[in-house]
Formats: sequence, structure tokens, C-alpha cells
Amino acid sequence: MAGDEFGRAAADLVRRLRRWSPAGWAVSVDAGRFAPARTRAEAVHRTVQRLADLSAAGEGRPPRPVPRLEDRVLPDQLSVMAHDVRGLGDAAAEQAALAEITDLRELLGLRR
Repeated sequence: MAGDEFGRAAADLVRRLRRWSPAGWAVSVDAGRFAPARTRAEAVHRTVQRLADLSAAGEGRPPRPVPRLEDRVLPDQLSVMAHDVRGLGDAAAEQAALAEITDLRELLGLRR
């Protein structure tokens, strides 16, 4: 099921991100479709925003910007947004969210 796979992928990514030091968050990335992200932190925040947008769409409400807090808070924001998407019970939203997580992992150079 996409939901289970998304849940596992998000939880694994959050666990890995919680280990990063401030220097780890500041590493430059080749943003590609994550542009204008220039660092790992910016790329993760972009994904947090995309998950928030998926959740808003699934709830029939307009998207709102996710505050850009300190880097060390990004894993928590990602976890909350993943939980919100899973709570929709919408397979298409979960599949889109899984694609976002997968793309982010690839950008960050994280293997399964």
C-alpha cells in the first residue's frame, strides 16, 4: 500500500535528518526541481511545504506558507506534515507525498 510505504519512507527520513549537525544542514545541493533551494535545509523546507500543500488540497482549504524555523526543527515539521497527509486517507495524495520524499532523499544522497 502507498500509505504504508509513504509512512515508512517519511519516518526513516525524519530519523536520519534528526542526526544532522548545523554543518550538515548547510551543505549545498544541486537543486534541480527543488530550485531555488541552495542548501539541504532549504530543500527539506521545500518538501515540508509541498506536503502541507497536499494536505491543504485534500482538506479543501487554500495552501498557506509553512514558517521557516530553525534547521533543527525541520525533521519535526516534516513529521507533522507527513502525518497530516496520511490522515487524509487519500491514496493519490499519499502517492504524491511518497514521490516528494523519494525525490528529496535522492537530492540529499540518502540511500535506503
